[in-house]
Amino acid sequence: PSEVFNLEYLSFTRHNDNILEGSIPKSVGKMSQLQEIWLSSNQLTGTIPTEVGLMTNLIYFKVNWNKLTGSIPSELYNAKYLMTLDLFSNYLKGTIDDRIGNLTDLKYLYLSRNKFEGNITTALVKLEQLNLAWLHMNRFEGEVPQGLCKRNMEVLQSDCFPRRKAPNPCECCSACCNRNTEICLIIDDDLELEFI
Repeated sequence: PSEVFNLEYLSFTRHNDNILEGSIPKSVGKMSQLQEIWLSSNQLTGTIPTEVGLMTNLIYFKVNWNKLTGSIPSELYNAKYLMTLDLFSNYLKGTIDDRIGNLTDLKYLYLSRNKFEGNITTALVKLEQLNLAWLHMNRFEGEVPQGLCKRNMEVLQSDCFPRRKAPNPCECCSACCNRNTEICLIIDDDLELEFI
């Protein structure tokens, strides 16, 4: 029930792996103490409300595997303690704002299987804690920022396959994906020949 979002002192809520329908209510912004919001693997529709920007203590924001539309609200970039941003497998679109560079604690970024477009912002390079970035299966253009290659990220995936016509060339990705076939292959010295 939407009334749960009136619990302003609640610190976490996990409603993943259900069959929840409807949209994320604007009243979610009242939950100023909320640190974790897990709404993964449901049937949620509509947009991410701008009121998420009022949840300044947010650490985990997981809304993957839903049917959300619209773009990432710029207010979300006010969540300065955010460590995990999981938007994987929705119908989100638009560009990734340079203000994502404000999320200095961000370690895990899941943007895959959406309709994001434009260049992959170089602001990601500012995220010194970033250890995982799923950028594949979108409509991004241009190469993955070179600055990410200077980092020792555990996982970096983009649409860098096939190599000769890659939508998002990447010299250091741990896996390259083909956005047409939705097949991803892990990159290492033994597999390199398969990407020529």
